[in-house]
Amino acid sequence: MEGLENLVTAELFRMYRGILRELTRRGIVRTMNAPAGDYAEDLVAAMFKEKLADNSERSWDIKSADGERLQVKCRVVQGGKRGQRQLSPFRTWDFDRAVIVLFDDEYAILRCVALPVDVVCAHGIYRKM
Repeated sequence: MEGLENLVTAELFRMYRGILRELTRRGIVRTMNAPAGDYAEDLVAAMFKEKLADNSERSWDIKSADGERLQVKCRVVQGGKRGQRQLSPFRTWDFDRAVIVLFDDEYAILRCVALPVDVVCAHGIYRKM
């Protein structure tokens, strides 16, 4: 697909969302969330000016220069459907803050919030790996 390298990120995501919508309509995929996690982690790392953890790190995604461990969770919110703000499960509480990013259906940030782990523990659900 020649010419993709000349498109800005927002244009690539618009194209990608259109493809995902059609694949969903055809019953081939069940979720519109596909690259959202990686993109959210990349955005949060850039925001904090830090590097991402290795993929093998299961407890946190970003470690700040002062040692704070951030777990990034995200969701693509589509047209206010019930349950659209449900995040993937936390499989460990071994982080300092959870950064939650909600995207609209074209990957624009609707909301981003950082919560201390004690708040997440009080309101979240833990699922053992």
